[in-house]
Amino acid sequence: MKTPLLDIVRTRPLIGDGAMGTQLMLAGLEQGGCGEAWNLTHPDKVLGIQRRYAEAGSDCIITNTFGGSRIMLNRHGHAGDVPEVNKAAVAIAREAFGGKPGYVLGDIGPFGGLMEPYGDIAPAEVERAFKEQARALVEAGADGIIIETQTAFEELELAIAAAKDAGAAAVIGSIAFDKMVEEGQGEELDKMLKSLVPMGRMGKAEEIADAVLWLCSSAASYVTGQSISVDGGYVMR
Repeated sequence: MKTPLLDIVRTRPLIGDGAMGTQLMLAGLEQGGCGEAWNLTHPDKVLGIQRRYAEAGSDCIITNTFGGSRIMLNRHGHAGDVPEVNKAAVAIAREAFGGKPGYVLGDIGPFGGLMEPYGDIAPAEVERAFKEQARALVEAGADGIIIETQTAFEELELAIAAAKDAGAAAVIGSIAFDKMVEEGQGEELDKMLKSLVPMGRMGKAEEIADAVLWLCSSAASYVTGQSISVDGGYVMR
């Protein structure tokens, strides 16, 4: 029986896969096309990409569902295919391991806009979209959910809650900071980040370089995860 994801990460590092979007374009996806729909229309090409990652030594493969929420798929005319797109993605990623042990991470990306009051999408609509996608990924057998490249904490919180509500065995959340933030958000974001750091400011790259090297070494084998805020809005992990 395969060791659960939350247990295995306590014993050794896991190797992830690589890019999907660029690989889909190299395989023929048109610029701006719906790569997630390829789970249904070109599953062999998606499988070929992920199989190469598995053969290269990836322990974890992320499903081809970065834009697999109803809000995102609706922009390509595939709003009615949410369950099928996401469940097919899990099956393809699982097949890529060829029967060998491996972990499939169901991918939930941003919904591609701004929620009220900064944008015109109601949080309740985003919540419904994330819950629908997370449920499909978990029902298909994903070993965990990874919520990628979020730039708004409110959106990340909704996605994490959706994954937990769906019964995900493990939930991974990631934030991507940009030097440019929406008007009105910069001061709030800066205040929040600094409140998390005892020194009241973010560190500089040269100040945390030794810590990063230590976290990457065998001496930090007991530490399973750590984030360090760096000046400029980046996060070192």
